[in-house]
Amino acid sequence: MKFKLFLELRKTEYDAKGDFVRLALADPELPDAANWNEFRLYFLQRHKNESVTDAGAFVWKEYQAAKRKEDKAMKA
Repeated sequence: MKFKLFLELRKTEYDAKGDFVRLALADPELPDAANWNEFRLYFLQRHKNESVTDAGAFVWKEYQAAKRKEDKAMKA
């Protein structure tokens, strides 16, 4: 699963994580980053909002957990 698809499927909350998701999905040039650091640099340069970008780290961790769960289910 790609990060953008995870964001599209994720329930959007009304907090900093939700702000991150909304900004990311509204970005037509959103990269398919290989890791959080790569994505963080892009997002921070693009949106210049460190608190929302930092909230994105928690969303990225949720994404990684969902990927592990998906990978485990595919192996079963």
